[in-house]
Amino acid sequence: MFVVLLAMKVSFWSLLSEYDQVTNFLQAMCRGSVDLFA
Repeated sequence: MFVVLLAMKVSFWSLLSEYDQVTNFLQAMCRGSVDLFA
């Protein structure tokens, strides 16, 4: 579990290097959440 969190943190910070990537990532997460709970 810790490894998963660490990987998520690393990928999150690498995404922060480019704002466009962050926006796309967040939008994808939102769409994924909507798909899951729809």
